[in-house]
Amino acid sequence: MVVLQVLTLGRAKKSETISAAAYQGELTGKWFGKLARPVIDFLFSPFQKEHCRAAWLWQQDLYKDPTP
Repeated sequence: MVVLQVLTLGRAKKSETISAAAYQGELTGKWFGKLARPVIDFLFSPFQKEHCRAAWLWQQDLYKDPTP
């Protein structure tokens, strides 16, 4: 996503969603994750519990180490 690439100054993974990036950021202690994850989860709360975690789990293949 172009918006995510701009927000992360090009550090986002290819095809990563903002929700998944926010959850990953919170796990790693990044300011973006600590700020964005609660806001995104609040916005999606009428539709889904723990939206960012669900997005992160759905995109788990992005976070795996490619070396065997």
